[in-house]
Amino acid sequence: MVTRIAGFILATSALLAIVAISHHPVAPARRGLQAFEAIVQVGPADRLVHATLIVILFAMIFSFTVYTLGRSRLHLCALAWVAFFAGNMCVIGAALTDGFFVPAFAEHYLRTAPIDAAPGLAILSAASVAIQVLTKFGFLALNVATLFWSIDLLLERGQARVIGLVGVIASIAGAALLLFGGTINVHSLLLIVGLQALWYLAIAWRMVFPPPPLDAS
Repeated sequence: MVTRIAGFILATSALLAIVAISHHPVAPARRGLQAFEAIVQVGPADRLVHATLIVILFAMIFSFTVYTLGRSRLHLCALAWVAFFAGNMCVIGAALTDGFFVPAFAEHYLRTAPIDAAPGLAILSAASVAIQVLTKFGFLALNVATLFWSIDLLLERGQARVIGLVGVIASIAGAALLLFGGTINVHSLLLIVGLQALWYLAIAWRMVFPPPPLDAS
């Protein structure tokens, strides 16, 4: 029963993640103090999207914890879970920085009535670098987790191998996009998350509709 509930949560979270990222606000490119004003304007939407993503990530952690505890090759799946947890913590760090620190800093900077925007822009630039690093490392770790879980499935038979193969392909493709795709933006992130969501939905289906004993672990 718990496994099925976790499966439903995982499927819902995977779909909601795609919706949330597709609604990720982007501040228009401006110069000087106008850049801070643009960030403040999209601040409420930014907070809402990133808060939603953080809740989704914790829901996924719950679902994959249940999934991992139900596997027989726990040593392999535990490695996957550690990578998954670490990746999600990095992505949550990026979400907190992008969705909460940046808008709050922009609002605070404008309230101080600055004459020169340069110091504030330097801090925003540093935050942007931190967001990129956390996001890339986080999603690389998530792809590593998918790879380990998929290897575990490849060691079985029937539908498990198909799902495992999908996971291997999705994880390799996602890692390639992260390593060779340049700076991460909303469009590239949507593609990466879409690849992961495909495999997450397959796992959710397996959790909600368990395979017969011969195909189970």
